[in-house]
Amino acid sequence: MLTRFPIIETGNLDYQARDIVALVARLLIEERPVDFYVTHVYMSRGNDSLRRFQVQQLLQWIDSRADGTPSIVCGDRAADTVGSQAAAKSHYSFPP
Repeated sequence: MLTRFPIIETGNLDYQARDIVALVARLLIEERPVDFYVTHVYMSRGNDSLRRFQVQQLLQWIDSRADGTPSIVCGDRAADTVGSQAAAKSHYSFPP
């Protein structure tokens, strides 16, 4: 991650599958912390069970870190289907 803002904390989540991880960096933006998550989930080839499992792990990890700090999640969806997106949307509300 390239940023002009100070990074005050980092962490990672090993999905324990296919050498894929998620990373988080807590940045200090205008004196307020913001968590930026980035991940790559397994590419869909018809069976989305591994992808759904990874999304569930990611959401649980984000929840475990919840302390009122705003979070931004980015990454590579690596799929044509919407199953993993639906799982995330059913777990969180995304304001416009």
